[in-house]
Amino acid sequence: MLLTIISAFLGYVLPWGQISFWGATVIINLLRILPKGKFLVIWLWGGFYVSSFTCRFFYALHFLTPFIVLILVAFHLFLLHYSGSSVPGGIRRSNVLKVKFVHLFLYKDVVNFTLFWGIWIWALIYPDWSADPVNFVISDLSNSPLHIQPEWYFLHLYAILRSIPNKLGGLIGFALALILLASVIFVFQHISFSQWQWYNFISWRFILINLVLIWLGIQPVEEPFIFIGQVRGSLYFLYIFLVVCRDYLLNVLFN
Repeated sequence: MLLTIISAFLGYVLPWGQISFWGATVIINLLRILPKGKFLVIWLWGGFYVSSFTCRFFYALHFLTPFIVLILVAFHLFLLHYSGSSVPGGIRRSNVLKVKFVHLFLYKDVVNFTLFWGIWIWALIYPDWSADPVNFVISDLSNSPLHIQPEWYFLHLYAILRSIPNKLGGLIGFALALILLASVIFVFQHISFSQWQWYNFISWRFILINLVLIWLGIQPVEEPFIFIGQVRGSLYFLYIFLVVCRDYLLNVLFN
């Protein structure tokens, strides 16, 4: 997931429009708060600002990252065939309880694969359907856009990032939003069937929270959008906290 996000961001910079240019400037500038962050920013830019050297370097990385993703997918499939899949509750299926791949899983995979290719072909035919019109303007170092926003699949993270007024706090919130989201899958592997309905209920609420954050990401940085973003960002982390720490909290309250 992280490699796909990196690949998408690198590809987003390549059109060399106003939003791409200033998006790369703003996002990479966030690394300045890290130790040796100034050196890291200059190294990534290939200079003291985003230039053609940055574009060439990002193009090379954008070309390489999908191959790394492909290697990880192949490794994932190897582990899946080697150890098998798990079910809620962490229970291993016995040979008696196993389900045949054909026709159930094959049908499901064909539907998902067809849907994926449909979206991909749509993106090839209409590549600019979700693009910001400002990004069709040639990049200009002396004129920054009034409202810089990423593509739609980054908007929920961007809304969390900008809802925190402190730059370090915003970067920490951005990183935690990704790390905690990735940690939830380990919790879902160990829940029981009796708890599944409760997790299903709050998961739909979590999707609604993300949809609101996506909407907030395209809004200007002003009230009341700042306050709504802070509230929804808090609910985002509260959901993940309840999922990860639910069993521990129940033991503290009732034991």
